[in-house]
Amino acid sequence: MAAGDLGSGDSILRKEFVDTIIKAGVLQKEVLKDVFMIKPVDSDNVSYYTETGTFMTAAGHIGRLAGFPVDFLTHTKSTQYLRKAGLETEISWEDENSDNIDMITRSLLKVAASVAHVVNVGMYNAISDATGIAGTVTIPTTGDGWNWDSATRAGRNPADQIARAISLVEENNYEADTILVNPYDFGYMISNANLSGAYEAASPANIRSGRMGQLLGLNVIKSNSVRQDEAIVMASKLAGTYAVGKSLATEIIDNPGISKVIRAWEWGIAYITDPLAIAKISNTKT
Repeated sequence: MAAGDLGSGDSILRKEFVDTIIKAGVLQKEVLKDVFMIKPVDSDNVSYYTETGTFMTAAGHIGRLAGFPVDFLTHTKSTQYLRKAGLETEISWEDENSDNIDMITRSLLKVAASVAHVVNVGMYNAISDATGIAGTVTIPTTGDGWNWDSATRAGRNPADQIARAISLVEENNYEADTILVNPYDFGYMISNANLSGAYEAASPANIRSGRMGQLLGLNVIKSNSVRQDEAIVMASKLAGTYAVGKSLATEIIDNPGISKVIRAWEWGIAYITDPLAIAKISNTKT
């Protein structure tokens, strides 16, 4: 065996190797977990309260022996049921007992990437579909501020739209710190002359996992789970929570002489508690 080889197909398919490879792949790809609070739960559902207002009014001058003003946050109670995300693949006995190590490793990495993607999509949908957000910056299709990929380069103006989305969040007393973009929009965004000087790239290791650096003070997260034609500016950790009923788990199911089935799954749900910590930019793509 050459130095650096993982070993035979059989050794790779040992429980500890499968568990390590899949979990490492998922952790690297589940980038949207960075913007949620993580909350372990021991039930199949979670109840939570969504804030419908952020400001309370305090008195600037209370007279001697006078009473204090009273104000309250407004909340709406909701319930969500946890969802199980998962996938399995089958490795033939022949591949297990041959030198087709690339095929086995690639299968394990694809399982990890697929589970991570559906979890990311669920989290992004919770953000994008939230009601009562701070607002939406809609890019006009003509005139000043055309789509980010407009054929007329002079018409592209993502800096203004991102800045406006930041303002929408911060006008509601949250600190915007993250922008979510898909790979298509990301390319046009960072190549824009008005933004390239404000972009600070992350380290290569972070870039490979979708954490792209900073732009206008925002952490840039790039993911295919972000819908094309929109971007999200938000206050991470404050906007929502990801409830975890079961962290990522793996299992090997042996079918002697025929195959091994590799199964991976995760059980959780993302929900939004502070929609005013979210602003959307729409119509980014022609």
